[in-house]
Amino acid sequence: MPALHTCPTGHRCPIHAATRCPAAMLAAALCAVLAAVVLEAAAAAPTPPTANTQRLEGWRSDLTYLATELPKRHVNLYFKAAQQDWEKAVAELDAAIPTLNDDEIRVGLMKLVAMIGDSHTSLAAGPATGLHSYSLALYWFKDGLIVLGAPEEHKELLGARLVSIEGHPVAEAMSTVSSVFAYDNQSQLRSQAPGYLVLAEVLHGLKLAASTTEAGFTFALPSGEERTVTLTPVAGDPRPGLKSALDPMTNKPAYMRGDGRCYWTEWLPFSETFYLGYDVCAELDGLPVKDFNRQVLDGLSGMPFKRLVIELRNNPGGNSALLDPLIDALALRKDLARGKLFVIIGRRTFSSAVLNALSLKDKTSAVFFGEPAGGKPSHYGEVKTFMLPVSGLDVSYSTKYFDYHGDKSDSLKPDVVVELTSADFLSGRDPVLEAVIAWTGG
Repeated sequence: MPALHTCPTGHRCPIHAATRCPAAMLAAALCAVLAAVVLEAAAAAPTPPTANTQRLEGWRSDLTYLATELPKRHVNLYFKAAQQDWEKAVAELDAAIPTLNDDEIRVGLMKLVAMIGDSHTSLAAGPATGLHSYSLALYWFKDGLIVLGAPEEHKELLGARLVSIEGHPVAEAMSTVSSVFAYDNQSQLRSQAPGYLVLAEVLHGLKLAASTTEAGFTFALPSGEERTVTLTPVAGDPRPGLKSALDPMTNKPAYMRGDGRCYWTEWLPFSETFYLGYDVCAELDGLPVKDFNRQVLDGLSGMPFKRLVIELRNNPGGNSALLDPLIDALALRKDLARGKLFVIIGRRTFSSAVLNALSLKDKTSAVFFGEPAGGKPSHYGEVKTFMLPVSGLDVSYSTKYFDYHGDKSDSLKPDVVVELTSADFLSGRDPVLEAVIAWTGG
């Protein structure tokens, strides 16, 4: 008896006749039609977006928003970079996005904004924006990039000079990170770059480090030994918890005695110097600027002083108008002739602090000491911000141009240049103030 075949309908027939079974042939035909319909529907149905697709679309959306909004909002976006060059760079980043990781894309956006050449216009960076930092505080002295803060477990690094990061010499690393922010001059570069050198995502995005989980930093220790230490980044700003290179028993110089105050005064008896510290162009809680100005003028009138020193080297700006009444009052005093009034500026003197310094330069006979200021005499400023819609990153931009007598120089320069060494700092010396006190004219 021939074997029986069960066709798709469940009808049993001889196996040799299965191919000719009417029920089987009908069912097979129906199955074929159904399969074709299913395949066609599957081909027509949209593919669910993958996480990577959404990631790329998000970055491209932010790039488009940046490229649309920044030219509309900035007072003069193409004052340095030509429009066609900037738009070309935007297109190149857009085309490259599928091949880049998140850190490389973020760095690409930072480079685009930096390309504008306005030090008040930038893409937010730093621990407050979710980036991770290596636990180091660095400062560029005359003798190199020195560690001023380190974690307790690496306190041997305090006072050491940074030699390289992941095998990249400091000069190369500084040059590389300088592409992600705009700076007016070398003073500002030396002020800003050390902060970027310890950001894990920035180092990774610039290919100065292979990952964001660790990096090898090589130092020349004070003993002369060279040592490489592998560090792990942390979330948030590590600096408040770092051990300081400055011995707590060392007397801090006057410029470091502000203790977070916007402004303060101090009488330096040995040199008969009336010292005015002005660290931020902002109102101090509990002591309005107008009351502080009156205290300064009363203090000057109440004591015989050899000199008045106005300290601006730590001032990043704010509202320049706050100090104007005091400057105007000082300009009227006959006891502040040349050699009696001094202004100290430096790499952190920026924005409104530069405007205050320029006002003192124009209205008084002040002699300027220190380093070239971090900001230009004529510059863009009066900053506003907008947020990129997907990443939430803030973009700051300038809304006004401050023209100082048509001055196109890259910095306000002191009459007497005095640079700080790490040995000066670590010993508590202030060679700038010492030079002011020793000045006899010229």
